[in-house]
Amino acid sequence: MNHTGMDENTYMGPAHYSHPSFIFERKLLRAIQSGSEPEAIAAVAAKRQMEQETLSEDTLDAFRSALSASLTLYADAAVVLGLSSEEARRLTETFQKRIHTLSTRKALSALEYEMALKFLNYVKCARTKKYKFPVSKIVAYIYENATERITLHDLAEMVHLSPDYLSRLFLEELGVHITDFILANKVESAKNLLEFSRMTVTEIAAFLQFCNAAYFSSVFKKYTDQTPYQYRKAFCRS
Repeated sequence: MNHTGMDENTYMGPAHYSHPSFIFERKLLRAIQSGSEPEAIAAVAAKRQMEQETLSEDTLDAFRSALSASLTLYADAAVVLGLSSEEARRLTETFQKRIHTLSTRKALSALEYEMALKFLNYVKCARTKKYKFPVSKIVAYIYENATERITLHDLAEMVHLSPDYLSRLFLEELGVHITDFILANKVESAKNLLEFSRMTVTEIAAFLQFCNAAYFSSVFKKYTDQTPYQYRKAFCRS
């Protein structure tokens, strides 16, 4: 039995599938435990590349098996860092359902990035302890949901406050507007994806819930003084 309460033999997948090495798993664990998004994204990218090479002729079931194994790894790491077993089980069940409904390798690959970021961001949430409630809850939610569409209205409803009042509290506590904080957090994730993944700019824009690639590019340039293409090109030269 693992930390999520699931039997490790519940989902074995195709008999010919071999899960990544112990050393590779340790790299993923260290990335999640340190809260290092760049390391986590780089590790997932390397893992996806390795699996595409070794499973290139296998079925989608083999990729689903690989993703299920990764999910268990991420959940176990998060539990060690303080995530409750109940919450880990809930997240695991949610992602497992999505794994079995996706029908392309491309979609499964994007889901693995999402899973890694979701569990990793529980580590980031340790930063929120220095803030007062309800700002601490809002900051934690923003960190945990970089790949979701987040609006001020939804956040205000979550803590039962008016949008204007929540905005004032947030600005007083952090010194930045809440919408800027949301976008800056997404841009940080975008920078790491541009650096360490093979996702296209359009894919990253959709992944981080921007309405289109043009808007994503304009937001990215606002916070970095570079377009996503310029940023990736500069990183590749470094």
